[in-house]
Amino acid sequence: MSSSSARNWRYWIQRHDYSSEEFDAASAQIVVDAFEAFDWSSEVKLAEAGEDDRDCPPGLGLHDGFGDHNDATLVHICPQADGTLTVNAHWPVPGKILGLFNVTKREVHFSEGIARDQVFRLIEPMFVGRPERIREL
Repeated sequence: MSSSSARNWRYWIQRHDYSSEEFDAASAQIVVDAFEAFDWSSEVKLAEAGEDDRDCPPGLGLHDGFGDHNDATLVHICPQADGTLTVNAHWPVPGKILGLFNVTKREVHFSEGIARDQVFRLIEPMFVGRPERIREL
């Protein structure tokens, strides 16, 4: 897997109305600080008051540049009204077919009810090339 220095990490903040802003992510701490500075409580209330049936709630996403989709690493962290987080993450996993041919598989992880104080533990593994560590939360 590529190291964090070889990746073009970016994060976005998505609002209740699907609008978003994207930023460079030089470090895990910068992303955590942006997450903590945002008014998620208001966004979650606005999303709950909305009339559409959302497929993608407000949240902070982090990706590694979306080069080749099969090699992309992504995590989307969505605050919930009860103060917990829902997390959806995808990352590449090298594999082989018949033990001979190299392939890239996609690992997908979804988790609910994660404590909000675990945000750093959701973001930092992406930067150090160990996204599978988020399964530990």
